Amino acid sequence: MTIGSNLSDAALADRVDRVMEAALAETRAPGAAVAVVIDGALRFARGYGLRAAGGTAPVDAATAYPIASTTKAINATLLGMLVDEGRLDFDARLRGYLPDVRFADPVATDHATLRDLITMRTGLPRHDWLWKGYPASRGELASRLAWLEPSCAFRERFQYNNLTTTLAGHAAERVIGESWDRMVATRILEPLGMSATSFTRPQAENVTDCHHENADRAIVTTRLLSTAATAPSGGAIWSTVEDMARWAAFNLDAGWVGGRRLIDGNILADIHRPQIEMGADSTAPSPTAAYALGWCVDQHAGRRRVSHGGYLHDVSSDVTLFPDERLAIVSFLNFGCVLPARVVNEQIADRLFGRASPPLADHRRAYEAKVDDRARANLAGVGAGIGMGDKARGCISIYAGAYQHPGYGDVELHPDADGKGLLFHRGDLRERLEPARDGSWRFAPSDRYPIHLVHPFERSNRVMLAADETGAERALSLRLEPSLPPIRFVRKD
Repeated sequence: MTIGSNLSDAALADRVDRVMEAALAETRAPGAAVAVVIDGALRFARGYGLRAAGGTAPVDAATAYPIASTTKAINATLLGMLVDEGRLDFDARLRGYLPDVRFADPVATDHATLRDLITMRTGLPRHDWLWKGYPASRGELASRLAWLEPSCAFRERFQYNNLTTTLAGHAAERVIGESWDRMVATRILEPLGMSATSFTRPQAENVTDCHHENADRAIVTTRLLSTAATAPSGGAIWSTVEDMARWAAFNLDAGWVGGRRLIDGNILADIHRPQIEMGADSTAPSPTAAYALGWCVDQHAGRRRVSHGGYLHDVSSDVTLFPDERLAIVSFLNFGCVLPARVVNEQIADRLFGRASPPLADHRRAYEAKVDDRARANLAGVGAGIGMGDKARGCISIYAGAYQHPGYGDVELHPDADGKGLLFHRGDLRERLEPARDGSWRFAPSDRYPIHLVHPFERSNRVMLAADETGAERALSLRLEPSLPPIRFVRKD
């Protein structure tokens, strides 16, 4: 069954406009964009609001934005094309493609396949701060996996993971001898006519800014961190809703474009097929969702849904397919903290299905509750009191130096200008540490990050510094992965 045969373009636009008017009002997002594909044709594409808070340039259907983790489906499809060519096998052991890669769990080392990597069932939790703001090549990331602690057994459960998806893309690079970017460009972007899609932030004028809310509740521009190494999982591609509509139509059309089939239909069906239950993972679009190969699969409004969301640089994106209805919706919000783009797509789908939607105000209230929770956590983090005596002041010179973890790389501590704190340097990050009376150190207040997220470089997270009396043995411990104990960086000689 399809929809839209009796729906005029004006009626379609009116239904989408009503959703977006409410979405921008509830979220305070400066801008957004939406595209709708029905029966393989782009029926609607429009921008709303502004590219930058306080600016005047409008968002339109050709405005570029970071597509983030919606890239995971593109990565899986690239690998599926190589499976179709006989170059890869989703179920062959990874060590046949990357013999040097090791996991901390030897069972995962011996048995992990590309399918395990893409369906995120290796036992590893996210470990995202291995790569966020810390420039490294994909080969370097692969070499560090052996030092990352798992949080469950191999194939025990789904745990959303950007690193393993990136590793799957890197395996293709090693086998084919081409960069991942080049393979995606020649096998997917060019045949689909996605000429506005790039692997870095475009230099052209029509590009969205990214936004977060600071401590004063003002919408401000987000500073972009280094993420390019994780391109296969979503760290690099920028696109438009018009281009992403072409990608969505390709998936609805079983891999056909312009009379040419780019991938075997059975392989694409496998990519869309549920593989593992997502369970209580925070990325699941619904409690009953399963993960496929780079897609989430569940039901919405009693209809089969294949979708994937993304969140990067505080921009939220989502690609939603309703295969049986021949419907696809693509959207993005350039301040994505309050309302996931997935919810925008759900609201638009409900309008097209003639179904009532939950009030968007409910999402605003949930966001405000998160803001309150983070504020309380940060106050608790300061509860021990900030301040130090002569002994603590004397420790500053002892703690200064470079620290190393074999997986997470280096951290540097430097005395600050007034001698009352330490400057924390890691990759792109430059933060200030202040001593607390409970013996820990805390990050100085910052409005750099969204205040509702649990973030490792915020005031509520404790940094423990340890040294013996001579200062010969020093270590820094910081919780970077919520499901695991703090990561311990040891002083380098």
